[in-house]
Amino acid sequence: MANLAIRFLMLQLLASSDLTVTAIAERIGAVRNSVAKSMEKAHEHGIVHIAGYDKRIPLYRRGPGQDAPRPPAEKADAPEAKPAPPVVPVPYAGIEYFEIVDLLPGVQHFMCTKLKSTLSVASCGDRYQKAMAGGAENDRYFACRSCPIGAAHSGKEAPNESRFFGKTICGRRHTGATRLIGKHLCISCYNRSREYLIGRNRKGTKPVKLARLDPRSITYLAGDAVKTRALDLTVDTEELVIAALRDESSRVAFGFKSTAMHALFDGEQFDRSIEEMPSEGMESRAVAPAHVVGAQTDVEFDGSRATAELEVLPADPYAALREAVEHMDRDPLVYAPGLSRRAAKKQRQKARRQVRVSNVTVNLLRNIGALPTPAPAIVPA
Repeated sequence: MANLAIRFLMLQLLASSDLTVTAIAERIGAVRNSVAKSMEKAHEHGIVHIAGYDKRIPLYRRGPGQDAPRPPAEKADAPEAKPAPPVVPVPYAGIEYFEIVDLLPGVQHFMCTKLKSTLSVASCGDRYQKAMAGGAENDRYFACRSCPIGAAHSGKEAPNESRFFGKTICGRRHTGATRLIGKHLCISCYNRSREYLIGRNRKGTKPVKLARLDPRSITYLAGDAVKTRALDLTVDTEELVIAALRDESSRVAFGFKSTAMHALFDGEQFDRSIEEMPSEGMESRAVAPAHVVGAQTDVEFDGSRATAELEVLPADPYAALREAVEHMDRDPLVYAPGLSRRAAKKQRQKARRQVRVSNVTVNLLRNIGALPTPAPAIVPA
């Protein structure tokens, strides 16, 4: 009944003017999809026909007739493409460039050792860009992939020369895979991680041979930028290293002082240059130890002669040792008969915490004067 009511109101509106489906739906307060279905049925039975178009939207008219032709689509003007920046080739160190004056004057050439041929600088850069773009049509440029010479000739930064770059290598097992889950793990490693998280394997028992997964992060230098890669579930740091070598397109360098930290602290606000010190009038001060009292720390350098006066208090090197030995209990622990097992165990535990001194150590301490020599025992005749 709803479609009949919509068709009646629709035909009543079309009797006075040509309207679109959207305009009819707004005037009668119906859903546009319902009006469109009713209009399609009426058009099939010849009750209405298309009288014209309003911006390629059909205008329907009541009564049979021939449909007006659909106007061609207007081609939208393509936005003006930004001019590509000119490629400034960078000469690569260690390569001799030359010109073929007779054939191509003014064009720089060099000898490519990898291809064993003579290439121009522009041709080398073009081959490198096609090789890095990938695709079946660029397989013939695979030898130029990750070539530092091609990157320099195309104005790019140093590429990633790792053998893991661009391959489907599992970051945890370091083996090839047909596809990677999350662009990082193979299917097997992903399943083991899933078992570790849910606490059960395929058999429904708790896995006991799986490695522990912990969050880790690593900071490295990719080209001229310092990056940090962090993962929530990792087995070791080597997993992050393989992931960085596999995914970064620029040259990757690992280290603390020589790479990433130097890139962070190099700048205008950190001046690490060393100025030249004047050779004349240089003074130095000697720091006295903690047991030196009243030390004269001003040291004057006169040629190769240096004088310093230090008053050192006499210190007994055996004082601390003698004090420790006096507090030692060298008597053997005697267990009273009739002790229970618990009491005997407590005495054994207490004996382990006591410091024992052998007779050899005591004699050595007496020989060096650290312990007093006992008086000889006089035995009556």
